[in-house]
Amino acid sequence: MSAPTDTDDHAMLVQFLHDRDVECPVCKYNLRMLTSPRCPECGRELRLTVGTLEPFMRAWIALCIVTWASAGIGVLFGCAIARDGGNVFYSWTDFVPGLYFLSCIPLGIAITALRRRLLKLARPIQWTLAGVLAALDIAAMYVLTARP
Repeated sequence: MSAPTDTDDHAMLVQFLHDRDVECPVCKYNLRMLTSPRCPECGRELRLTVGTLEPFMRAWIALCIVTWASAGIGVLFGCAIARDGGNVFYSWTDFVPGLYFLSCIPLGIAITALRRRLLKLARPIQWTLAGVLAALDIAAMYVLTARP
């Protein structure tokens, strides 16, 4: 069995794009009826490759770690409330972070349940969500632990 040549690869690419609406990955130009392995709009060389069906999950995993870690603190707050009632919160500096950590429990469940929808979002949006929740976690921990 001989190795495929560049000509074979180019022919397969042209054949693949003949009757499909596929966008150029650089300029988003529709490549239907392509006759050469270059985008007619931006001039970039194109190549037919194999990719994964599952998107990159790093941002979603980071979002889960941040949310579920906070949810764990929320569970501790919930146990303290169940044990001591409202005496757990001595001031708003205890109440606001406690409420945030408690709210991370249903948020973690929602993020886990909506995984496929979150993975369809653009990667910058996914990373922004993870970053915002991480910043909120840091702020809540700072308010909770900072004592005059």
